[in-house]
Amino acid sequence: MLLRKLSLTNFGTYGGQQSIDLRTSGASNIVLFGGKNGAGKSTLLEAIRLCFYGHLSDRALFSRDKYERYLDERVHRDPRSVIQPRFAAIGIEFEYGEQDATHVYEVTRSWERKNGSKVVELFELSKDGRPVTDVSADHWQDFVRDLIPPGVSDLFFFDGERIQHLAEGAQDQQTLSEAVKNLLGADLIERLHADLGIYRSNLTKLQSRPDDSAALEALEQKVRLTTERLISLEQEAAQLDSTVLDLQARVSAAENELATWGGNLSKDKDRLQQERTRIQARREMLESQVREHAHGLLPVAVAPRLTAALLEQMKKEDAALANQHARAAIAKSSRRFLKAVRTLPAHARANRTFGDTTLYKKVEALLHDSFHMNEIEAPLIHSLSADDAAQIATWIKRATQEIPAELRKLAKELEDLYRKQQQVERGLSRVPSEDVVRPLLDQLTARHKELANRVAAATAKHDEVAGLRRELDDLVSDCRKLTNVLASRITKMDSMERASRIQNALGEYKQVLIEKKIHDLEDAASEYFNLLSHKHESPRKVTIHPVMFEVSILDDQGRAIRKQELSAGEKQIYAVSMLWALARVSGRPLPMIIDTPLARLDGDHRSLLSQHYFPKASHQVLILSTDTEIDEQRFAALRPAIARSYELTFLPEHSRTEVRSGYFRGAHQ
Repeated sequence: MLLRKLSLTNFGTYGGQQSIDLRTSGASNIVLFGGKNGAGKSTLLEAIRLCFYGHLSDRALFSRDKYERYLDERVHRDPRSVIQPRFAAIGIEFEYGEQDATHVYEVTRSWERKNGSKVVELFELSKDGRPVTDVSADHWQDFVRDLIPPGVSDLFFFDGERIQHLAEGAQDQQTLSEAVKNLLGADLIERLHADLGIYRSNLTKLQSRPDDSAALEALEQKVRLTTERLISLEQEAAQLDSTVLDLQARVSAAENELATWGGNLSKDKDRLQQERTRIQARREMLESQVREHAHGLLPVAVAPRLTAALLEQMKKEDAALANQHARAAIAKSSRRFLKAVRTLPAHARANRTFGDTTLYKKVEALLHDSFHMNEIEAPLIHSLSADDAAQIATWIKRATQEIPAELRKLAKELEDLYRKQQQVERGLSRVPSEDVVRPLLDQLTARHKELANRVAAATAKHDEVAGLRRELDDLVSDCRKLTNVLASRITKMDSMERASRIQNALGEYKQVLIEKKIHDLEDAASEYFNLLSHKHESPRKVTIHPVMFEVSILDDQGRAIRKQELSAGEKQIYAVSMLWALARVSGRPLPMIIDTPLARLDGDHRSLLSQHYFPKASHQVLILSTDTEIDEQRFAALRPAIARSYELTFLPEHSRTEVRSGYFRGAHQ
């Protein structure tokens, strides 16, 4: 089977008439739909199921009143339009291979609101452009269901909620049991087995004693009443499941609304305020340090030429003072020398050298010239002591070298803190007021509480169903035993014997058939689970009990791993692997339609599914995704397998969804 075209007229958010080309070919087997939450992705999957199956598309639509009310609610409504649509339709054109050739079928389901609230539905079926004539119009719906049985389609048309239910739900054994029986047509075998039981029971009543007949009739009455009660409980459980899914959607919508109004930012408000206080305190401390520098030596640092001139002047003054002290000391010594020469004894002065006055004067002049030879002339402006000069030099060095480096470091940290404070202030400015967020938080809390109550009620109802099913099995077993006892008294009734043999053969046939398919399912599920899991170094084996349908996962050492021990991502991968395996074992070449399959997976598992699952899941795969599930990188990886891509855009000004060519308006093209 290959889907060719989907047509929507005033269905859900799809106002007006819109047609979507779904044709694929060869390796280009993917049709990719992208849309934000609320854009209408799930509506497409809903439309396809509704077009094919009508009220059987959803267990919650078991009554005619509920189904008509549902159809009426799915007619598109435009709040700003005076005249509202009263008519809606869904059309699907598809190719289906039969023994003689491949034919093109077109299924159209339309309905119209008439006479106030009455809804009139019309189902049409054409083959190769002409109405189907080899099947009466009254049985067209049955004909389509035979082509694509609803139970089998559940394996090909599913959403993220079904993956989640199979991954996390406590009823996965029942889900798996129903899926396998739908694959094999085992429900027909069980129905035939039950009909033969009724046939044998009726024969037994004709031949048994009144007391035996009464006991058998009492058992059969209990079986009938229990069966009716079980059907009613199953419907109630299905309705509760539907309510849980609806509440989950409402909780998701409330969370999205809260996020839209900045509710997620409200959770960070305290952290942002604490961060702002910390930054402010640190800024004040750094600014205080800058002020301390400004009150101290910082002004000196801004006059480097003056400080250099001061140091030079201090150096000259220091040299001049040293020179003065040296000359004073030499002069004092010279005076002593000359005085000593004048006071020499007479015999020494008689010497012409010292007695010659002219020579004495020359010596005196020479000494005087030597005093002034290295004299340093510098004005003594400051007259600083050595300690004071050293202290001033130290201050100047700190002001011109150390303080600028410290100020640069302080300025860098202050600049970083200013930027951080701006970011924090922007974050706080986006935090909505308490008056805005509080009602949304209260609403979300109430919905979470209601969801928890509904989940508990659904779980309790499923437990009640399981208990009643066991009770029914016991009653059926007692009834069969009594029937066998009574039937054993009738040894000459060939019909009874044949019916008994056929029942036994049917039971054996069903069990052998299930065991064979279970074996194939185990191999396929193990293969896909290991293919999609990132733990390739430790392959695992999936095993399924052929009667109880309990699933066990064995590690490479043969140790059983409970499903509860798997991580959240591994549970999702297990569910996808099981659905993929069931689809393959079914042997039906049907398209695969997957709605938001990656929402609960991490990046590694998303990449593995994009690489191994989507291009190989079926000959035609329709993926309904958000831009975060299949982003630009995964779109590029899938590009060779993508035949067509569309963006679903909700237009608030027109209150409808529009289908545009290109994944998110060509952003990833």
